[in-house]
Amino acid sequence: MATTRRHLGGPIALLAALSLLACSAAPAPTAAPLPAPAASSAAPPAVAALDPQAQLARACDGGDAAACGRLGGQRVDAGDAQSGTALLKKACEASDITSCARLGDVYDRGQGVPADAAESERLYRVACDLGQGKVAACTDLAGAIERSGEARRAEARAILGRACDADEPRACGYLGLIYTEGLGVPYNDASFRVGAKHYQKSCDLGHLRSCWHLGLLYRTGRGVPQSAARARALFEKACDGGDDSGCHELRERPKDASKPP
Repeated sequence: MATTRRHLGGPIALLAALSLLACSAAPAPTAAPLPAPAASSAAPPAVAALDPQAQLARACDGGDAAACGRLGGQRVDAGDAQSGTALLKKACEASDITSCARLGDVYDRGQGVPADAAESERLYRVACDLGQGKVAACTDLAGAIERSGEARRAEARAILGRACDADEPRACGYLGLIYTEGLGVPYNDASFRVGAKHYQKSCDLGHLRSCWHLGLLYRTGRGVPQSAARARALFEKACDGGDDSGCHELRERPKDASKPP
């Protein structure tokens, strides 16, 4: 006798199972993709530029004497002599050579303060001593001494000699001027030869005004053999470096550099 296989649960359960199977076989609906964010056309906010003076002030507050001096010099130049000189003094007291020399300039020129030759000389001497006699401030010191009177010219020459030996360009140039102008030394051919050597060294070290001075000597044959070509080369060197006196010689004597002044 054949056995009839019956589905458990009857017809209603069978229909429910078929319905569930149909639902599970169908793919689940997918969510629509979100739109990509629109690219911003606005530029990122610019980083505010740092104020150079604010940077110097922070460095100065942190104990950087050179920063105090630079800030002080800027303030003096801007007309704020009171705070500027205070900062320069602070830096000079901390043994910053440049600041001592700059403060000497302030008192020498009367830049926002009463001119004071004695204080200017003192500050130049402090700077020169800090630089062991080998820095530009020594040339400024010698100039202050020279201006104080003929009696101290030998002292000025000695200071310049030490600085020039240390390759300070302006010191060598100043010595050239002293010997070619007879400032406290004999005014003769020998002094011109000494002066020419100092001008040559100064020019070689990059002091353009000394190149011009040396060119004048070559043009006239004082202390050196006369040479129009050498004179013109020196004027060109001075002019090319930005010295107006060299340019003036080339304009005034475009063809004949040997013509006396």
